[in-house]
Amino acid sequence: MEKNVGGAWLRIAAVLGMLAVPLAAAGVTAVPAAAATTYTVTATIGVGITPEGVGVDPATNTVYVANEGGGSVSVIDGATNTVTATIGVGSEPIGVGVDPATHAVYVANAGGNSVSVITPVLPLLRFDAHAYGIKGSIGSYAFGPTAPADLTCTATPGSASGHAVGTSTTASGTRGSDGAEQATATSTLSGGQAGITSSGSITATATATAPGGGDTVSTSGSATFTSVKVGGVPMPYQPPANTTLHLLGGTVVLNEQTPITDAAGDTVGISVNAIDVTIGTTHVIIGHTSTALTLPGTTCPAP
Repeated sequence: MEKNVGGAWLRIAAVLGMLAVPLAAAGVTAVPAAAATTYTVTATIGVGITPEGVGVDPATNTVYVANEGGGSVSVIDGATNTVTATIGVGSEPIGVGVDPATHAVYVANAGGNSVSVITPVLPLLRFDAHAYGIKGSIGSYAFGPTAPADLTCTATPGSASGHAVGTSTTASGTRGSDGAEQATATSTLSGGQAGITSSGSITATATATAPGGGDTVSTSGSATFTSVKVGGVPMPYQPPANTTLHLLGGTVVLNEQTPITDAAGDTVGISVNAIDVTIGTTHVIIGHTSTALTLPGTTCPAP
């Protein structure tokens, strides 16, 4: 048997040897292997007895470890590498599966011929929504905001509104039956604004939404100008975001949009100014809205 195996290897070597000549003639050469990747242990996390299986929920950065000897599952916060909970399951859990869409965790219990289903309850996001009509400064003199509407960093759905001559604003937060959350702010000015616009109406809107059971926030913003003129110049009906007009001594930015981010750099909201005017020492914002959805324990964004 050993002789036959040795003969087979000899024949394989011979075939490879014959291939070497035409491959070399064709310019095909061996490609050196890439430099070996090095690995470093960055953390060691104590869990239960005889950890056997691991599952990860990438949407929430949560790690689940099946502890076969302890009949439990350790829950680890992937951002801090700390155990946040230990959950009792069936006998001898050995495998973990995670559905990232629903965040449900499935644990295979070898000793009990069963599967334990864990449904995590994610924290409710906080609503943050703000709107006003006009705010500005001329040198050291500041004025506004007019008609402010503020719903500040609360997990409770609700709404607020503001009113002034020619101005109406709203700020609201809603949570659907499926857990989906939305923060919305709207600012509408009509009849023109003295010294800046003549006639027409301006509406700025900012929206932040998150699906039920998730903390990934999507945003949208818009500014709509209906028969509006600035310095005698007609404004486009719905200008692209951050449209900049250069005037004598300054600039006018239409539909000014700025993302709102948290400490980790993730987008949690959006700020929209229908018009942002800077001329010399004069700075005026017309039609401001901002919305955000944030996790409890994080810093609330500035209005």
